[in-house]
Amino acid sequence: MTDSTEPNALVAEFSREAETYTRLGATVADLLVEMLADEQVIVHSVTHRSKSIGSLTKKVTKADKTYGSLQEVTDLAAVRVTTYFALDVDKIARIVEREFDIDRPNSVDKRTSLDPDRFGYQSLHYVVTLSGARSGLVEYESSYRRRWRYRFDLFCNTLGQRSNMTLGTNQSAVFQEISDDALRAWPDY
Repeated sequence: MTDSTEPNALVAEFSREAETYTRLGATVADLLVEMLADEQVIVHSVTHRSKSIGSLTKKVTKADKTYGSLQEVTDLAAVRVTTYFALDVDKIARIVEREFDIDRPNSVDKRTSLDPDRFGYQSLHYVVTLSGARSGLVEYESSYRRRWRYRFDLFCNTLGQRSNMTLGTNQSAVFQEISDDALRAWPDY
């Protein structure tokens, strides 16, 4: 780890650790699939990603925030669980609360923050690490053991919320396209 706040040092460290974050995301996604199956929770998908070097570079060079170490960047790995029904998001929340250590100050439930007639981000967003009990299990003993101390994002939302989020981030372009299509289809009297 670096004590430097120099963005280039953080990006260089991440470049060396990128595979670890990719493995972390994949392992946690696999773990969640097993947990969900055990609890008989049917989901649309469980996906994972690690942050790209370009995205990290943009993030750590923003003037409004500085990072003292790479571990202060909470979204270097992420897992997303997409469900069909809102009740399943609540079931998954109970599993996450039981099986992971939650970084409460950096976790947020955005499902109720928007008015019903608005598009945008509506996700249950946790920043988590593996619980101490889980990270001590023999299956997690490896040369990558230290990755279990890393924080990562865990998102959970419904397919509809995911669609709204996607639409919300592209809202002006989508509505302009809809408006243009509507005008072209309007009869000329």
